[in-house]
Amino acid sequence: MRKTATTPKESKMVHRPAAQRILPGGEAVGIDIQPGTIERHQVRAKQAGISNSTAILGDAMQPHVPQASLDVLFSCTVEHE
Repeated sequence: MRKTATTPKESKMVHRPAAQRILPGGEAVGIDIQPGTIERHQVRAKQAGISNSTAILGDAMQPHVPQASLDVLFSCTVEHE
């Protein structure tokens, strides 16, 4: 099983295509620090018919995934004032 992680904010450009590309058997995991982003990601994934995508609350220091559990990681940082 291939497993990839992205940030849900990048769902249209990165996360959804990654989820589709790693089918069958792969899992795409979105990690974000904003609960609202996680909720929106889950709704949009369901609307798009993506069944191998999950989103979890976490950050770079505490991603809440077991060590060595991901095959690929795409990281995107957006800073606001």
